[in-house]
Amino acid sequence: MNADLTSPLVVVLPLAAFMLLFFAALFLVLRRMQKRQAAAVLKRFEGHNLRMFSSNANYFGLLSRGRRQLRGNGVLALSDDGLFFQLRLSRNRIEIAPEKIKGVSSPRIFRLRSILRPLLRVDFINEHGRPDAAAWYVENLSEWKAAIENIKVENTARSGD
Repeated sequence: MNADLTSPLVVVLPLAAFMLLFFAALFLVLRRMQKRQAAAVLKRFEGHNLRMFSSNANYFGLLSRGRRQLRGNGVLALSDDGLFFQLRLSRNRIEIAPEKIKGVSSPRIFRLRSILRPLLRVDFINEHGRPDAAAWYVENLSEWKAAIENIKVENTARSGD
């Protein structure tokens, strides 16, 4: 082979191999973190009636926080105690009691962002007593919506509203 052709290969091939190994290792670390976080949330809900669970819910943010906020994946859980979300790699949590949930819908756009698929939007009253909303992309959207609606109905029947 010509020396002019081999010198770029000597640089490019090891660099490509390093990048491949780096991204494979990063993927494995992130996957392990996802599993640990999911296990921690499952442990938190031991003894509770856990109705729905997703370790990979794609969070679109809170309406009240405006455009500048973290977006990403995390753990979304629904129990008789309400809706719980924790963003991966963050301590950010959202906890919504059943009596605070005011509605569930499935828009394709939330906060001017879209992934061209229906999202799970939950409208609720926040800790300041004001209307707010959060949205996630989840697998089994119709099951999530039905489960949240069921909790709303059961809570209304219990409280007598």
